[in-house]
Amino acid sequence: MELETCLTSDVSEYVSCNGSKRRKIDDNQANAKPSCVLHIRGLPGDVTESEVAALGQPFGSVANVILTRNKNQSLLEMSDLSSAQMMVDYYSKQPAFVRSNAVFIQYSNHSQLKLEADGQSLSMDSARCILHVIVDNMMYPITVEMLNQIFSVYGTVLRIVTFNKNNSFQALIQYSDTAGAHKGKLSLNGHNIFNGCCKLHIEYSKLRTLSVKYNNDKSRDFTNPNLPWDSSPASASEDKQFPHYDGLLSSGPVFPSRSLAESLAGCLSNQGVAAFPNASFLASSVPSSSGGSAVILVSNLNETRVTPDHLFTLFGVFGDVVRVKVLFNKKDKALVQFRDAAQAQLALNHLDYVKLWGKQMELSLSKYKSVQMPKEGTPQCCFQDAHLTQDYTSSPWHRFRNSSTNGRSRSHLCSPTDTLHLANIPPSVTEDDLRTLFSQCGTVVDFKFFERLASAEKKMALIQMCSIEEAVGALVTLHNTDFGNSVRLCVSFSRSVINHGQSASS
Repeated sequence: MELETCLTSDVSEYVSCNGSKRRKIDDNQANAKPSCVLHIRGLPGDVTESEVAALGQPFGSVANVILTRNKNQSLLEMSDLSSAQMMVDYYSKQPAFVRSNAVFIQYSNHSQLKLEADGQSLSMDSARCILHVIVDNMMYPITVEMLNQIFSVYGTVLRIVTFNKNNSFQALIQYSDTAGAHKGKLSLNGHNIFNGCCKLHIEYSKLRTLSVKYNNDKSRDFTNPNLPWDSSPASASEDKQFPHYDGLLSSGPVFPSRSLAESLAGCLSNQGVAAFPNASFLASSVPSSSGGSAVILVSNLNETRVTPDHLFTLFGVFGDVVRVKVLFNKKDKALVQFRDAAQAQLALNHLDYVKLWGKQMELSLSKYKSVQMPKEGTPQCCFQDAHLTQDYTSSPWHRFRNSSTNGRSRSHLCSPTDTLHLANIPPSVTEDDLRTLFSQCGTVVDFKFFERLASAEKKMALIQMCSIEEAVGALVTLHNTDFGNSVRLCVSFSRSVINHGQSASS
C-alpha cells in the first residue's frame, strides 16, 4: 500500500516532542526539496479533511488529503509545485491555525500521493462515489443544472437527486469514481455558492448507487437522457420562497454580485464556474465589501445559559457589536450585528464551530441588514422578548472604539486558544487571586505575570485553561470583571505559550 508506506515514513519522523528534535526538523526544512506534497503537524485530533484542505485552497487546487488522527498530522498534496511553494512561503511568515491550534507546514519527502491500484484510498469514506449535500441559509434557488455545473468541475457526475428534508434543501450527487467524489468533497465542503448564503455541508452517503426514474427539475440521470420527463410543477410555497432566476450561471460567475473577494480572485469574470473553488474560499475568508451583511446568524447556542451580554463580549473580541438579538421562539439562535460587514466577516472566520458551554456554534451571514429593536412606546408587558434584544451602540466597552486602541487590538487578534491574555490588573491583585477567579470557569493549568511589568501601575499576565472551550467560557464570563476604583479586567485570546524560562509576551 504505497500511501500507507509514504504516510508512515513521513509521520514517524516527527513523532518526537523533544525540543532538540523540533530544532532539527526546522533545520531540515530550510534545506528541504520543494514538493507538491506537504506535511502538516499539530492538528486537532478530530480534524476533518475539509479543514486541512482549507489551508491550501487559497493557493490553488488541492489534489488529495490523508489524515493520521492518532498522531494529529496530515499529508496534503497540491495540484502543482508552484501552489505548494506559495503555501509554504506564506505560512512560514504567517502562522496557520486550525480551530485555534497552531499548525506547522513543511515539504514532505514524497513528491506525490497515489491511490491504490483498485482505485480506493486509505480512507473508508473516500471509497464511496455518492455525496450527500445539505444547503444551509438558502436565499436563492438551487437547481440540478447548477449543482451539475459546480460539482462536475472535479469529476464526471452521473446522477443527481434533490429533495427537501427537515426544512432544508438537500441533494445526492453520484460521481463515476471515488476520486471525483473525494475532490468534490474536499474542495466544496463548507463553502458558499452565493456570497454570504447557500453554504454547502457535504458528507459521503451510505448509498452505493442512485436510482433515477425521471429527468426533471428534481432529479437527473446524465447517463440515460431517454428517461421520461415528469413536469410536475413545484408547490406554490416553493415558488414563493425561491423565485426562479433564469440564466444565473449561464451568464458567467456563480455569484450574483461582485464582492471584494471576487475581485481578489481575479478570474471569475473570465473563467466562470471553473474559478468557483478558489473564489468561494476567498468569499468566506476575506472581509466582504460594504454591500455585505454586517449581521451574523449564530446557531446551536446553549439556550439555558447564553444571554445578549455574553454574545456581545465574545463577538466583541473581533469587532464593535452594536446589537444582539436572541430569537424568542428559537433561543439556541441569535443575530449579532456589527458596525460594518468587514468586522462581521472577521468574527465569522474566527468563531465558526467554536464551542461555548458544551455547544459548537455554527455561524453564517444573515440575510438581514440590521437587527430591529422593539418599537418605541410599546409597553414592556406587550412583548416577552424585550430582554433578549439589546442595543450596545453607546456601550463604553467596545474594544475598537478609538483609533489609538484599534490598530493595537487588531494586531493581536487570533482565533480562540486555551491561553488568555489578562490586562489592566491592579498591583494589589495576586496570582492566587486570579487563579481562584478563573477556576470558577474550569481548570487553570498555568499562569505567569509579565515580569517586565510586575512593578507597573497596571499588570498583565497569561493564564492557561484546560481547554479552548473553558478559555472561551472564562473570557465570556470574566472579561470586564470590576476590581473597584473604575478598574476592569480585560481578557483576550493569546497566541503565546507560557514559558517560565522567559518573560511572557503577548
